[in-house]
Formats: sequence, structure tokens, C-alpha cells
Amino acid sequence: MDRLSTIATLGVFSVFFLVVSGCAPITIPVPVSLTDAGVGEFEVTAGVPVNAKANFSFTLENTGGSGSLSIDPANVSVQTTNTTGGKVTAGGKVTALNLQTQNVCLDACLLAEVDAATCGEVCTDGELRVTIYIGTQEGIGADCEAGDKFAFEVELDADGKATSVLVSPSSISQDTLNLLNSGSFGACVEVISPVDGTVIVDTLTFNVGL
Repeated sequence: MDRLSTIATLGVFSVFFLVVSGCAPITIPVPVSLTDAGVGEFEVTAGVPVNAKANFSFTLENTGGSGSLSIDPANVSVQTTNTTGGKVTAGGKVTALNLQTQNVCLDACLLAEVDAATCGEVCTDGELRVTIYIGTQEGIGADCEAGDKFAFEVELDADGKATSVLVSPSSISQDTLNLLNSGSFGACVEVISPVDGTVIVDTLTFNVGL
């Protein structure tokens, strides 16, 4: 299910580089609200990918050729409408869903032509998968099949709150940094949830090196 593109004008972030001999590299976090751009909240069915696209206008100047993306676990949650999920937990971590829920999720995930490994992590392990594609506003695909891909594996606790987020790749390519410096870019956000409900991914942070 795609949403209409939204232009999110976030202003201009100017970063000035001070060269001091012997100093460690400095990283500046630049948070961007996905919710305000209309791509941070999704109504989901277990195992079924849902995505939305937005256009952004701002500049990350003088990044020094390095950067990464991150999502704070505090900004991610899954509000489930599935009252028969029967989550099995250990130490507060979702380790499994009941067999019926797993099978329904797996069938839907594989039918959507998601790779089997990802379907297993989502439907058997109970992880939330968030994938963000970044590219030009004209070139980014509304179907999330274009642009540089960043995959976030989100572990959830028994209440659907994120406990950890891992991203791959860990750094932004120079081409994408150049695009961010140009003043505008497009982003497509895709989520795959282990349960029915509402997924919220409120904020994406660009960590830019000086």
C-alpha cells in the first residue's frame, strides 16, 4: 500500500569543519521525522510488506565524506491487533510466535515474494524488518525497488517495543552523501511486521561526519 509523496522541508543544516591536529572525528546527528513526512506509520498485516515514499528537501553540507543512518529503538513500536498471537518470551525478548501465527505470517510473506531468510526472521523470530531506500526524488521507486538500500533488523519485546536496531550497511556511500548535499532526495520506507497492527517508525537519524 503506497502513500502520496510528501515534500518535507526541513531547513538547511550547515556544518562547519574545524581542523584540529590530533582530534578524533566528530559525528553530528541530524534527526528527520518520518512521521511528519507521512512515511512513519503503517497499518500492517503479518508478513506482508507495506511501503510509502516521501520527498525531502534539506542540505547536509561539508560532511567530510562519511556518514551513517540509525534508528533509535525508542522511536519504534508495534501496536498489535492480533490478540491470539501467544508470544513466547524469554527475558522480555520476543523469541517466537505461536505456530498458527507463524504459519499465517510465513505464508503471506512468501506469497509476497520476500526472501525466505527474511520471512524466517520476521515470522519465526518475531523481528520487525524496516528497509529504507534513498535516491533522487525522480528516481526513487514508489515500490521500494530503487535507490541505496538500508536494512534495519528490529528486535521487539513482549509489548511490541523495540529493544535493539541493527542496520546494514553501516555507512552511507559517497554517491548518497553527494545526493544529500545536493539539497533534495527521495526515500521509500518499507516495513514487514510479525503481527497484524500498526507499526510506528517515528524518526530516522543521519549521522554525518565532520
